[in-house]
Amino acid sequence: MKLAENITAIVGRLLRLSEAVDPDTDLALLGLDSMSAVGLVVELEAVFDIAFEDDELLLKHFDTIRKIAAKVEQKRALAG
Repeated sequence: MKLAENITAIVGRLLRLSEAVDPDTDLALLGLDSMSAVGLVVELEAVFDIAFEDDELLLKHFDTIRKIAAKVEQKRALAG
């Protein structure tokens, strides 16, 4: 499964979405709030075996699938 598809599935599960999400859709419009964002970060860290630093935990990095995928790719590249 491609990275963006995997992240889309995670977001869909967390936000209880029944339809696919466009990678550029603002996730706040679909229900992403501070509590669900915390769950998203925890899930991303577990699934992709990465860790986000406190200064990276800004909603602007997690407001679209495309931005999340870019951040995850960056973390994986630094770890690998």
